[in-house]
Amino acid sequence: MAASLTLLVGCATGSAAGPAPAPAAATRPAPTPTSEPTEVSPAREPWALEAAPRGAAGGFVEIRFPYAEQRIPAGKAAAYRIRFKREDAAPVGRLVVALDDERPRPVDADSVALAELLPAERELSPGVHWVIAAVVDEHGRRLATDRSASRTTFAAVRFWVESREQRGEPPTALYLLAPGGTYNGPAAEVWIDSVLSFARERRLAPDGYRVTIEGEGRTGELALSELTPVRATNLTSGDFRVTVQARFVDGGSVQQQRVITVNRDAPTPGSP
Repeated sequence: MAASLTLLVGCATGSAAGPAPAPAAATRPAPTPTSEPTEVSPAREPWALEAAPRGAAGGFVEIRFPYAEQRIPAGKAAAYRIRFKREDAAPVGRLVVALDDERPRPVDADSVALAELLPAERELSPGVHWVIAAVVDEHGRRLATDRSASRTTFAAVRFWVESREQRGEPPTALYLLAPGGTYNGPAAEVWIDSVLSFARERRLAPDGYRVTIEGEGRTGELALSELTPVRATNLTSGDFRVTVQARFVDGGSVQQQRVITVNRDAPTPGSP
């Protein structure tokens, strides 16, 4: 019995002392990712603005009434009709008219009531007012004035409602003819165009015409030596604030702003 126990113990000991397990394979470090070239996201690019020559020449407009510095009684002002002498250079041009800093509106007749140029919620207040008229193309760009003609494609008159407070020459003013309103469709073009009135002999600085468009976290800017039509080429959908400014060599400046809406997903006007 003792011998048998010894044998069993010996066998158990020999089994435990077998070959040692192979060492575990070494763990390789994870490869370092290869960095791709960094690209500027289109969402971070500034809004692109480019200047273009003014369109075809032709047409003219004169404001016959009100005449310069005319005073209109408050009770008759809303019904008072602005009267024009005009030639629209059809089929290229059309007449647009604006009161003060409101968006220009197309006018198909030779007169329009002052009330028709105001938003429904606005009243014609006592004091100074402006009426402007221009012959423009389908994008709102003013047509060039034919050099052989004595009349121009833009006119402006200052008048007064109820009381006249000033007698001197009107100050220089900058008017934003385009853009305005809502632009629908993927191919809708947004143009910016301005005109100066009562600039007398004032000269623009070499980069005195400044156009800025802001919205959706981005800004686009362009500086020019003269008032030239400007096209915004990469606007997406959203609301945008357009600012135009004229800076003169004498140090003075004038500007105007307008907010527009672009909806690229909306149907193009006139589409089924």
